[in-house]
Amino acid sequence: MRTESLPNETGSVTGFFRTALSQLSRPALWKRRRDLRICETLSLGNRNFLAVVGYQEQRFLIAGTANSIALLAEVTNEADLERLEQGESAAEV
Repeated sequence: MRTESLPNETGSVTGFFRTALSQLSRPALWKRRRDLRICETLSLGNRNFLAVVGYQEQRFLIAGTANSIALLAEVTNEADLERLEQGESAAEV
């Protein structure tokens, strides 16, 4: 009867995954709050887009093209968000 020993898990693929899973099981690592986030995007075709970007408690309406990104407006409250959703221009916000 032949018995096989388990490979040294320090350098093995199994050891890597066990280490990775143990790191992911720590709530402090996978429940981290993100300060910067993309709240919503709208493609305008031809590599152009509009996006609402959030940073902490602030929100900004930005426009992007293939070559640049521009800040259109700071969204200061829920009424501003509702007007943007209804299609009013950034100048009115």
